[in-house]
Amino acid sequence: MTHPAHGNGGHRLAAPTAQLLADTAGALDPIDTAAAGRVRDEAARLRHVAAGVVVVGEKKRGKSSLINALVDEPDLLPVDADVATCVHLAVSHGPQRQARVVDLAAPQGRPIPPEDIAAYAALDPATQQHRHPDVSHVEVSLPRPLLDGLVLVDTPGIGSLLAGHAEVTLAALDRADAALVVVHAGMELAASEVAFLARVTDRVRAVLFVLTQIDKYPAWERIRDRDRELLAAHAPQLADAAWFPVSGHLHQLAASLQAEGAHEDAARLRATAGIEQLRQALRDRVAGRAAHLRLSAAVDAALTELREVITAQELAQHALRHDPELAVALRRERDRLKTVTEQGAQWRRKLRQRFKELETELNLEFNRGLNDLSATASAAIVAGGQNLLDELPEQLIAGAQALWATVDTRLRDAVAAIAADAASHLSADATTSEAIAVPQRIENLPRPDRAEAAAIGLAGVVEYAMGSAGVGALAATLLTGIVAPVTTVVAGLGAAYFLQHRRKLRDRMVRERAAANRHLNLFITEMKTEFPPALKTALRVVSDRMELAGEQTLTGRRRELEEALAALERAARAETARLDADRAAIQARLDALGELAQRAADLDDELAKDEEDHRDGV
Repeated sequence: MTHPAHGNGGHRLAAPTAQLLADTAGALDPIDTAAAGRVRDEAARLRHVAAGVVVVGEKKRGKSSLINALVDEPDLLPVDADVATCVHLAVSHGPQRQARVVDLAAPQGRPIPPEDIAAYAALDPATQQHRHPDVSHVEVSLPRPLLDGLVLVDTPGIGSLLAGHAEVTLAALDRADAALVVVHAGMELAASEVAFLARVTDRVRAVLFVLTQIDKYPAWERIRDRDRELLAAHAPQLADAAWFPVSGHLHQLAASLQAEGAHEDAARLRATAGIEQLRQALRDRVAGRAAHLRLSAAVDAALTELREVITAQELAQHALRHDPELAVALRRERDRLKTVTEQGAQWRRKLRQRFKELETELNLEFNRGLNDLSATASAAIVAGGQNLLDELPEQLIAGAQALWATVDTRLRDAVAAIAADAASHLSADATTSEAIAVPQRIENLPRPDRAEAAAIGLAGVVEYAMGSAGVGALAATLLTGIVAPVTTVVAGLGAAYFLQHRRKLRDRMVRERAAANRHLNLFITEMKTEFPPALKTALRVVSDRMELAGEQTLTGRRRELEEALAALERAARAETARLDADRAAIQARLDALGELAQRAADLDDELAKDEEDHRDGV
């Protein structure tokens, strides 16, 4: 699901970071337009990544009502009907109130009237059936300050026949920044809630508890204290989590008093309602934290670009000085890389073996998860129940969708590790001995012509990364240029499978009501048929791309050195007067770039100190 543009949660270092990025891009423009463009991309990215907050809890705990209160829209999300299995509602920032639905007819999303949200996202209260069974999720946007840097995600209640809702919710938490756990002020945590919460901290770091409807239950403090005792005993990692007692009803009354001009009474009632305290916590602990991570990444990117350009300018200075040692070192480096290239076949064999092992591991994990789902469904069939045959197909789909998402996450992590390992092997010195150590400056050489790099596409980007910054940059390029597209391949295959097959499976199973076990076997068979080829395709794509990236990296690095050597020889033949002028111009650029690099390093230190302060506060 997409996140709209937004700000940086009011972080105190947002403005200095934005100014640094603008100044850096401006300084790089006359030297390296591609590097300047990458810095501007980082600046734009600061406005396009929101912190995800998944709202979880048992059915009828007031999750939707809480979101409505947080955004001051009492009728925004449906509160009198259950959210359908597998359907998420995401509320984010936008210039105006609008809604979009993602379903089989419109996988990229299509607009719907906001007043129709319940029809697409909730079960029909009368029939308890989906009115639009092909819906995947609904996106809602509002011009609310709280949502500047936040996306609030409403999920189905975690209690269900096969625990499908819980698994879907846990899969959503894998990619969230925080969980908002909604519990009831009139009753203690149920055993199912405690068991679920014990698994939450494995998925997300920030967990906030919200005790709802405190206006209806005078003994809510005793309930809260008892809930804390239960967590300390059964989920001790959540024993110190923050709790926020709230009342959406009192918050709405406060808004009415404010509209009538009773400002003091409204302020007292708002303080009792607790909604504003929860909003502030979301700003400080979630949006502010996410903003910090985005700012740190942007500063690091700017500092990397500056250091690479500074290295290239310093190399140019050496060339202008007729440095004979540099010429010898460049030739030695070229010979070393020739040896590395000749050993590429061994590297490719190892890479292919890693992907074969990964395919085996992920197939095993998927089959184990599918066996667990089958066993749970079989137990439910034995137990029976009035609505078993009506609910079984949707619950199987929910559990399988969660399993697919979990394996997808494992795939992304494993490919990231393979990419990092591949980068380290590509940059290792393949020679058995070295008479003279290569000077440090040789480790960072000028980039190839940007137009040429652009012409060769993804491989050219990886080639540049290896040549300019070694292991770290290549790993980053592999992760962003290869892992992300492959994750899209897997996620796309999964989404297409569930959207296209959900109705077919449901109809087929309904027609075979007399044979629930046959339905289950049919479902498990289809899952085992669909997953292996999808996984094999994704792994083949990323393996081929990594091989191509490695080959282009080594070839491009050697070409870089040859071009640098040619530039050195041309500079040696140039007249002294022109060399003096060129040296002065380069020195001026180095001075300006050095000042920017120092600003970036200082800002990076300040962000690191903020992170330490945050950890101490937590």
